[in-house]
Amino acid sequence: MCGYGRHALALAKKGIQVTAVDNLADYISEIDRTARQENLPVKAVKTDVIAYKTDDMFDLAICMGNSLCFFNEHDTLQLLKTVAAHLKPQGFFLINTWMLAEIIFKDFRERSWSNVGELKLIAESKYYMQPSRIESNSLIISPDGKMEKKEAVDYIYSIAEMEVLLNKAGLI
Repeated sequence: MCGYGRHALALAKKGIQVTAVDNLADYISEIDRTARQENLPVKAVKTDVIAYKTDDMFDLAICMGNSLCFFNEHDTLQLLKTVAAHLKPQGFFLINTWMLAEIIFKDFRERSWSNVGELKLIAESKYYMQPSRIESNSLIISPDGKMEKKEAVDYIYSIAEMEVLLNKAGLI
């Protein structure tokens, strides 16, 4: 779930061999093009991260941003099991996420708006308990008045729930 490879490319620039995985062709193409242009040690793989198959073993797996919130509990557990199966003994799994209940509920708002550069973003969000998630409808308005609607579902886990999932996957 590497997106455009901000972290993957930064690590590769430090000489670290990186495998970047995402399901979107545009992301993987961008990473691959940059890695080739800059002669960086990056293998870019387009696939569903849950179904990712490889014989490679890794010292470190990284999940930055809010990628884990894309998945329901079953798929999150499958993803974590895949990560655990591909870590070398004494390997590490680094997770950075804002989508934990203890963080989300502190400032959760059902309605919000903001400006991002010249774009206006208007969002309506609702929290649901089972499974714990936030469903959002957003409207992006460009300066010329064009509008784009987006829908999203973000699954929310407490720290305790995340610990249970990590342990079930064999991660400590």
